[in-house]
Amino acid sequence: MNHRIMTLPPMSTKKGNFMKTIRLLIMSAALLMLLSCESVRISKITENFDTTSRGYIRLVRWHDFNKSTLFYVDDSLIEDFQKRVSAIKDVNIVDYRIKNMECRPEKGDAEVLIEWDYYIPPSVKVKTVQDAQKWRYIAEKDRERWVLMTLLPDFK
Repeated sequence: MNHRIMTLPPMSTKKGNFMKTIRLLIMSAALLMLLSCESVRISKITENFDTTSRGYIRLVRWHDFNKSTLFYVDDSLIEDFQKRVSAIKDVNIVDYRIKNMECRPEKGDAEVLIEWDYYIPPSVKVKTVQDAQKWRYIAEKDRERWVLMTLLPDFK
């Protein structure tokens, strides 16, 4: 007669599986926390870009170029930006439209396409010019900010 004896696995195997499951849960929780933190960081950078770009647009709209240069323009463009500002000192902007706004925080860049409606006295004819802005995100140890990497368009 053939009898089979059923044996239970040793307790150490159950304990080993339990420990593997606990480790897996801990690693999963840590990964979820990291992903959550990254998501919050990206959201903050995107929100910062929206605030920055709209602040810049507002300053240009109201012809406050000194502040726009001071707060938003990349250091490498300040001199050329000031020359462009001098060239358009008589321009009166009457309206604008944001045609497209794309922020890529994971790449550290953004683009905005704006149409500016303007006139240059003594003419009262309203013209439109497109302004394709490129922005770059700079994360320095004491300051994080978006800077404009393009000049004002030619208002002719």
